[in-house]
Amino acid sequence: MDSEVFFVDPNNTICWWIPFKKTRNSVRNALKEIQNIKEYINDDKNIIKKKDFAYGSDSNLGFNAIIDTNMEYISEEDISFYNAYKKHKGNLSDKWEGYLYIYSKFLKPYILENKPINLLEIGIQNGGSLQLWEQYLPKGSTIVGVDIDPNCANLNLDNDNVKVYIGDATDKEFVCDNFSNSKFDIIIDDGSHICFDVISSFELLFEKLNYGGLYIIEDCHTSYWKNFNDYGGSFRGENTHIEYFKNLVDSINYYSIEAFPNNDEYLKARKYTEDIASISFYDSIIVIEKYYQAKKRPFKRMLAGEKNIIKELDESLKDCKVDNETNFVKFYKHD
Repeated sequence: MDSEVFFVDPNNTICWWIPFKKTRNSVRNALKEIQNIKEYINDDKNIIKKKDFAYGSDSNLGFNAIIDTNMEYISEEDISFYNAYKKHKGNLSDKWEGYLYIYSKFLKPYILENKPINLLEIGIQNGGSLQLWEQYLPKGSTIVGVDIDPNCANLNLDNDNVKVYIGDATDKEFVCDNFSNSKFDIIIDDGSHICFDVISSFELLFEKLNYGGLYIIEDCHTSYWKNFNDYGGSFRGENTHIEYFKNLVDSINYYSIEAFPNNDEYLKARKYTEDIASISFYDSIIVIEKYYQAKKRPFKRMLAGEKNIIKELDESLKDCKVDNETNFVKFYKHD
């Protein structure tokens, strides 16, 4: 045993003890177990409360550190995408600094889960990001890269975990020929960044995304570029991919729409309402989360508590009350 984590109460009684080695997978497993313990501590059903515990015997440590036997701190940042990116020594990878935060935030649950995933990235260029994903994601993950440049086939990236395909991700025939039976947990579009291509790829590949998965689009600033490299962008241009994904917000709120101006608008909103759980817009990058399972109905209204002081409870809401026997449907992967 190289290191250990221990939780103590105010009486310095060790309640949980987790030994682990200073390896990537061992740290991941320890962090996952720690997360389970923290959830237990924070659960209102349990007598134990978060404020009564700390890692080690120093209550000032908070909940972001692992302590080893020499009282050295191993931050959770040691397995962050920031550090993986800084330490990368292979082929060149090109990303804006804000992306490192986004990837750390959205991929952390996958890292802690420590189960192999399938990732597809459109746009290979030098192959640096494919190498990064192989190094960063849980052991046994499959990394697939797609690019129209035949030179990418000469990067010698292929191995048991990394596969390279030469072709156009906007071409339905190419997608069907190569990925007819494929499903992915994460899809990243870092391809041409042309508005038409981004939209076309999404409409072809989103159905290939597993429920609970993420569809990430990089370099969305090109959606605003009208006179540069034929990206097809413009400020609030109706054919840009920024406006396209803004409009998909209506899909999330589909069940609240009382009337549609025409049938086309109805079909657009209806198309993804069972699948898109959230759309997150950041500077030049969009993250789309797919529901953990298809949402085939509106969310149910839920009422908790007993005292109804200001207004009588409508009779139609009586069945909305929740109690300890209520089973909630899981719609979000990381809830």
